[in-house]
Amino acid sequence: MAQMAGREEQCEDELQQLADDTTELGVAAGDIFVMAASALFESSRAVGESALQGAQWARTTAAALRQQSLSILRRFAPKGTQLRRIVELQQCIGEFAAIAEHAGVIAQHGLALSGTTEDVLRRLPVSPFDAPYDESIVTLREIIKQIYWEIRGCLIVCAARDTEKARRVISENEKLVILAQQMKAQLDRAISAHPREALPFHRLLLVVTRMAEIGDRMVAMCNATLFSAPQSVHDL
Repeated sequence: MAQMAGREEQCEDELQQLADDTTELGVAAGDIFVMAASALFESSRAVGESALQGAQWARTTAAALRQQSLSILRRFAPKGTQLRRIVELQQCIGEFAAIAEHAGVIAQHGLALSGTTEDVLRRLPVSPFDAPYDESIVTLREIIKQIYWEIRGCLIVCAARDTEKARRVISENEKLVILAQQMKAQLDRAISAHPREALPFHRLLLVVTRMAEIGDRMVAMCNATLFSAPQSVHDL
């Protein structure tokens, strides 16, 4: 019995370490996204290149964390709550890695745009269906702000299995979906109206699409916690 109890405690310790390391990956993914978003507006290449380096680090780190989780499964064969926890953490590892990967692609487009995002938005054609330039840049900045808020929320979900925060992130992501749809529709119309000058519009369309996909990854992470976490007082 003592030996079994000792294995349980060791498994708990290693799960806690995995959770801490996964949260660190999430913090880094948030920082990588911020750098990638900044690359859209800055002419200096340094911030975009830092985001690309961060995305590479995230890939390597996520692979190591996956191996760490598999090692815990092999050595301890956890059951019940411990097994649920490791499945949650594997999901978080995958989603944080995907967020960093999307951020890396955003950084690539930012480098290609050389900090001209505001100029590109200024050239968007204005119609009764479209927001004027000032509103378009506000929309893009709101998308960026919303994503960063959701990433911070997912850190709490990952670290503390906070089901109330998970539900709030899922609910708040609807705002991101609406903003991204608005921006993509306007860029689609710009591409149709100016096919010969459409390359920067295409790049921004791909950027906004990647941002929306980051939102999808965060919703998936929160759903994994809601589906597997034990009831809390918020669920009663």
